[in-house]
Amino acid sequence: MAGLRKPILRSIDMRSRANRRRFLLFQHKLYAGDPLWVPPGFAEHMRRIDPARGEFFTHAEVEFYWVEDGGRILGTICAAEDRFKNEESGLADCVFGFMELIDDRQVFDLLISAAEDFARRKGLYRLIGPFDLDYENSYGIAVEGTDRLPVMLCSHNKAYYRGMLEEAGFTPARGRNLAFELPLGGDNPEMNKLFRLGDCLAARGEIRVRGANFADFDGEVERVYYLINKSLAHLDDFKPWNRKDLEKLLRDFKSFADPELILFAELPAGSPLSRNLDDQPLVGGWEPVGFLPGLPNMNELLVHSGGLRFPWQWLRLLAGMSSRRECMTIKSVLIPPEYWAKGVSVRLFSELFRKAIDAKYRWIDLSLTNERNPYTPDLATRMGARIYRAYQIYARQLDKPE
Repeated sequence: MAGLRKPILRSIDMRSRANRRRFLLFQHKLYAGDPLWVPPGFAEHMRRIDPARGEFFTHAEVEFYWVEDGGRILGTICAAEDRFKNEESGLADCVFGFMELIDDRQVFDLLISAAEDFARRKGLYRLIGPFDLDYENSYGIAVEGTDRLPVMLCSHNKAYYRGMLEEAGFTPARGRNLAFELPLGGDNPEMNKLFRLGDCLAARGEIRVRGANFADFDGEVERVYYLINKSLAHLDDFKPWNRKDLEKLLRDFKSFADPELILFAELPAGSPLSRNLDDQPLVGGWEPVGFLPGLPNMNELLVHSGGLRFPWQWLRLLAGMSSRRECMTIKSVLIPPEYWAKGVSVRLFSELFRKAIDAKYRWIDLSLTNERNPYTPDLATRMGARIYRAYQIYARQLDKPE
């Protein structure tokens, strides 16, 4: 890039509030004027990268870096050793994230070299990311559908990031992570068929579907924790969830979610459909066998929020909270494999889609699901949904020490 003198890589002490602010504000400057960038909540990100408060630091060691030229930040990155994930999976991964930079290969090389050096010091053999100290929120590089506003918990990035990573030898760590779009309203034969099947299953009374009970929030977290680890264990790159990370994520959702749209599917203990697994957290004699949360797409409001750094931005957000959102987003469907052919998904989706129509949503986003998942992409397609956005996680192997 013309005008650069000699960019310098610096390791940043994130115990300093001033450093955390500078680190995050670089992203705001980089995307200034981009109508597709949704500023993340500034206070939340300040907490996430604070070693004293961030949940990720409870099970990981993290270092942060930026590249600067004459005191001007040109790029940022973090590198992390997630002890919990590596111990549970037997891997030796170095997670990188918060990778933001100007369009300059020299800056990119300095940032990646910092992550590599961190990995080698820790005895780690693979760089993988980007994950911004969060495995569910705004991860990966957008590789398809980049001309549309991302929905909640999905990222937007500079188009040149993908080329930089691939030219540097990074390859897909797994299949694409897909976002599906399902229009509501009009005649949809597939959805009408889903409703008929759901009605038949409801009439049998074997599978109960209920909304979330926020008064028993800790119990609901425990049930989701059970379901998420059971439901995703079949994926090749699955790493067990940390309960504290999951609780933090669900608590954030609770602040704006409608509990009637956060659905659990349950079977009575001893039901012929039940597998009677001993480790299931029962709810008054009912076994959880599915979880399907429907959330308002807050990005429709947050894109105008400026990251909620100032009081008037909060007032603007609160003023818009009563307005109807166009999109309801479904971030996860959790059904253990032993229940895939038991009608659980039909009961959950038919119930939630009817509620979404009643609430006047115009379309549903289903994101993100990996294309290698043998169940969810096929289910979405059969309901009439289509892929409209895709993300990719990248990895690069490092030489193992002799």
